[in-house]
Amino acid sequence: MRCFVAIPLPKDLKDSFQKFNSFFSTISGLKFVHPDNMHLTLFFLRDVKDINSLVEHLRKINFNSFKLNTLSLDVFKNEEDLRALWVGVNNSEELFSLWAELNKIFCQERPFLPHITFARVKNLTTEDKQLLLQKLKDASIKKASFSVDSFKLYSSELTSLGPVHRVIESFPLK
Repeated sequence: MRCFVAIPLPKDLKDSFQKFNSFFSTISGLKFVHPDNMHLTLFFLRDVKDINSLVEHLRKINFNSFKLNTLSLDVFKNEEDLRALWVGVNNSEELFSLWAELNKIFCQERPFLPHITFARVKNLTTEDKQLLLQKLKDASIKKASFSVDSFKLYSSELTSLGPVHRVIESFPLK
């Protein structure tokens, strides 16, 4: 089963990201993430065979809640090879410490870049790519602060209508 571990976002923050949909709506080739699917991914796990064992390991994480702040808009992979639009968050010591605790379970070697994806790039024309890059330069984000008081284990099923995420278990922070 495809799974990921992520920090859920408050509804008001997800709703504020909806404004980007209208700002970037003139650009064909963007697929906006549904607000219900917005989150801050900590780990993406390809194929989990033993969910129960994973849940038991995640239950042992003992961590205090903390706050994060949204910072700016950016793109993956780079301006030449656009893949996704995202909102960055501050490089919080607490966030990286939580990630490090989780990484003791997952042992992934990839660097952690905390972000919230709000759109994926699909087949941009040259003109739309230039328009997108210009709009990114012109865009501003209202800085927002939110509390992180849990992380969740989600399943992710790819469907013809897009991904469907389901919460398997929630893990509260102190």
